[in-house]
Amino acid sequence: MINQWLQRYRSARFVPAPATSVHHHLRITTYQHRQENLKRMARSWSHTAPVLVTVGALTLASGCAFTTNEKDTEKSPARAAASAIPFPGVVSRSEAKRFLQRYVKANNAANAKWDPALLSTVEGGALVEMSKAAYKQKPNMDAKERAEYETPWYYTSPTAKDFHIPPAGAASWFAITVTSWSKVDRKVSKEKALIIFDRDKDGRWKLVASSWIDPKKAELIAHDKHGFAIPVVQTSRKQGGAVAPDQLDEALADIYATGGTKAGDVFKESATTKWMRKIPKTHNSQLKPYAQAEFRHEDTEHQKVYALKTKDGGTLAVFNTALRETDFGMRPDAIINPSLDMQTFVGKKSRPAFLVYYLHQSTAYLPPNRKAELLTSEYEMTQVKGS
Repeated sequence: MINQWLQRYRSARFVPAPATSVHHHLRITTYQHRQENLKRMARSWSHTAPVLVTVGALTLASGCAFTTNEKDTEKSPARAAASAIPFPGVVSRSEAKRFLQRYVKANNAANAKWDPALLSTVEGGALVEMSKAAYKQKPNMDAKERAEYETPWYYTSPTAKDFHIPPAGAASWFAITVTSWSKVDRKVSKEKALIIFDRDKDGRWKLVASSWIDPKKAELIAHDKHGFAIPVVQTSRKQGGAVAPDQLDEALADIYATGGTKAGDVFKESATTKWMRKIPKTHNSQLKPYAQAEFRHEDTEHQKVYALKTKDGGTLAVFNTALRETDFGMRPDAIINPSLDMQTFVGKKSRPAFLVYYLHQSTAYLPPNRKAELLTSEYEMTQVKGS
């Protein structure tokens, strides 16, 4: 996941005036402490294929083979509890490792070839839609950006406590928390990546969500006496906090639409909410005085919320949000110049108005009896229409 907001500007103009060459590109800001060590990145971590490494010695896994820190695993209370479990989980830990290994190998190959069809064999849901949208922006990347995108990244091998597997019948999905290792800076990330696998309609396991989170938040994920993660089944209900998990997408969209004064008021102030509120202001400053931008919540087919109980009685939730930006002229003779990223969908022709669609994937912590905290968010431009 990238950790800076890359802004390439669009503009609005009078018809008689010469077109400007500036352009605009929306990207994300996420976990704030990643600002320095991932400053060079131009795309999401989930689009740069990780391969697995052993945490202790930082030994790269040969081929894409999965290795485990067995010393830590054997001593883990979760492993000891698992040995006495009278019933199975959604998957076994060894199966989860195999699915992760498969994802790593295919993701590496897909990124090297910019192959969305190959990527679709291991990614699903909102994540694969966002990944495909990112692939479309290849013509707008410089040589360095393309090289970084194609360079493999490495997951560190998760230990027993990093597997968050619900019991069979309680959920259709499972989660893993991992760190990563980069060939560029050769350092293990301090943050945890929360990744989620779910079955598609044909029963195939695919990675459907990924998000960097503070390790302290990852440690809050609760497990029962058998070592199983505890999924929130009734996501339409409040779990003791300020908002139900299913309401998070509308709350996020409200940050763009009103600055978070309505549905978005359920979020406490954070680095993520701050930069989100700046985006509409920045876009309108680019378009003024001849045009303006308005934002609104859109429906999405990716409505499933992945939520886990935390040790303090709260919830850690991963959710998707669709957003529509409407750019329109403020006078009859004003037209808008599309950005480079917009041109991927509609070409270079200037128009009186554009509809720009974005898909977000975000993580929020919902503590009991307090406002929710928007931990991280990432989004891609997925469609543009001109009129």
